[in-house]
Amino acid sequence: MNCLGFKPQAIQKSFGKTAGKCPEASGQVQTKFPKLRDASDKKYMEKSCLECGDKIVGREDKKFCSDGCRNAYNNKMNKDSTNYMRNINNKLRKNYRILMELNMEGKTKTTRTKLVSKGFDFEFFTNVLNTKTGNIYYFLYDQGYMALENDYYILVKKEF
Repeated sequence: MNCLGFKPQAIQKSFGKTAGKCPEASGQVQTKFPKLRDASDKKYMEKSCLECGDKIVGREDKKFCSDGCRNAYNNKMNKDSTNYMRNINNKLRKNYRILMELNMEGKTKTTRTKLVSKGFDFEFFTNVLNTKTGNIYYFLYDQGYMALENDYYILVKKEF
């Protein structure tokens, strides 16, 4: 029997001449795990959290020490950078909510007075659609409106 508890003859028949030898005794042991790094390794660098600067323990590609730090960092990076942007986004959001509230069925008619009374601002929209017939629709994402005669508006919803 070899060091692993197998009979060399049975292993040799199925794996060849070197199969019966003890790999540990010959110094040929190979592991599936990478060599652990230590402070003397030139590639070794202590990583720190991008948010708080604490030492990171764990996977090599980790950037944050915790979920809280990851969330705080991403919230900082994705926040509206200026009051100007924040105010525009708030107006777009408000206009969108008003159109959603008034246009439940996907296509409806309303008055300018009703839109303005709810706080709708006609200067803020995300895109304009010019149809072949010459109609101009103003959209806030998938909710749109078009001016009709006598201060009426048709509200529509884009279907994707």
